[in-house]
Amino acid sequence: MKNLCILIVLTLLVSFAVGNAQEVAGETQSVPPVLTGDYLGQETPGVKPALFAPIAVSTNTYQERDVTFTPDLNEFYFTRDAVIQVMKQQDGVWSPPQPVSFSSEYREFEAFVTPDGQRLYYISQRPVDSAAEPNFYQMWYVERSDSDWGEPTMLNDRRDFYPTVTTYNVMYFTDANNDLYRTVIVDGAMSIREKLSDSVNTQSAEYNSCISPDESYIIFTSFGWGYGFGGGDLYISFRNEDGSWTRAKNMGGGINTNGHDYCPAISPDGKYLFYTSNKNGTEDIYWVDIGIVDKLRSDDLNTSDMLFNVVMLNDSEVGRFKYGQLQEQFDKWCVFDGRLLVAVGDRLMNAGRSDDAVALMRLGAELHPETLTIAQRLKLAVLDGDDALFDDVARQLRENAASLGGRQEIQINGLGYRLMGWRRLKDALRVFKLNIEVFPESFNVYDSYGEALLLDGDTTGAVENYQRSLELNPNNTNAENVIERVRGE
Repeated sequence: MKNLCILIVLTLLVSFAVGNAQEVAGETQSVPPVLTGDYLGQETPGVKPALFAPIAVSTNTYQERDVTFTPDLNEFYFTRDAVIQVMKQQDGVWSPPQPVSFSSEYREFEAFVTPDGQRLYYISQRPVDSAAEPNFYQMWYVERSDSDWGEPTMLNDRRDFYPTVTTYNVMYFTDANNDLYRTVIVDGAMSIREKLSDSVNTQSAEYNSCISPDESYIIFTSFGWGYGFGGGDLYISFRNEDGSWTRAKNMGGGINTNGHDYCPAISPDGKYLFYTSNKNGTEDIYWVDIGIVDKLRSDDLNTSDMLFNVVMLNDSEVGRFKYGQLQEQFDKWCVFDGRLLVAVGDRLMNAGRSDDAVALMRLGAELHPETLTIAQRLKLAVLDGDDALFDDVARQLRENAASLGGRQEIQINGLGYRLMGWRRLKDALRVFKLNIEVFPESFNVYDSYGEALLLDGDTTGAVENYQRSLELNPNNTNAENVIERVRGE
């Protein structure tokens, strides 16, 4: 871990010293030799999110998440590949990212600087006893000591996550069961834990909550408040005068995507909302004007639900017309692209409306072809029975196999399982087989193909693929158990 930290720092020092270029979201962007001014000298966003500090912070190589600033905005903290990083501004110039002074050899995330700037909370796997094995994640803190931080102290022995604190020392956090809680910090320690109401928490997972400094609203990620845009979405709930919470509301099609959107944070001056999304393949940090919160007090920006409900009540032709209406009405606040249409198409598939689903996906490819991922184009090819498109996507995958990362493999694998859920087993087999051709050294793709073959009744082919998976990963107990079970039948 320490060697990784050193490598990251040296790489970024070179970038800051001489400047370089890198492709981000399809565009080549240059890094200035020095970052100066507030918020790392970045052009401030409007009410549609923008990538924060491309190359300097948000990269397509590492995984970045978890934003927090000191109250004077002169220190910026974020997590890169399980290492908490800090950048400091002196005389208007920002230093390159480097691991925090209290960094350890263990995985650490979710730093939060309190509104008074005197304490920083975070989670870590570091054991209490330095000689012990890595621990499960627990909450730790450091206190301000002169111009830096003191030694880490464990807050308690519970498995709590993602702390944020109000001006009045009220902490909001996630417990081990993925429910949201609040507590008052008294004499530096947690007092009674209060689970938030069912206006916020559901039977599914809610986590990574961010409380506003005045405790007037909370933003969090949820899987329990509806399908949304296809991944974990950000939701908001407003606190009433009596302390109750309004029913959670999806933050809409500007922030939420068919990827995973999470790790919200509010800047100390209350002007911007930061969050993390993996919509482009890697975890990156985005920011947006806090005006989106005021808009959500009165308006619904869940364009996914709006479009889905219209198609369910009518058909895809009416949905095409509704899409144009929504774009005209909410274009200032929301993103309209192929990914939105594919996500709504997925929901229609789940509802048994396959023809309407394919029609919306086709509309996405027609209006916004550049926004569809390879996996989404592959999905459209399979569902639409478009062999020419399938062959074209397969060719691209094979030609670029050496440069494709694990996330591409995961997305294609996920498509295979989704097709199985839609009772399209032959299509799933075709996708899994393609994934093996592109990623022949991944044990997981053989495991998935074996599962699909077993469902198709091909036990010989299933065992062969499970064996190959076990060769690549001798610890794959699932493959071992399936082989043993099939041979015993």
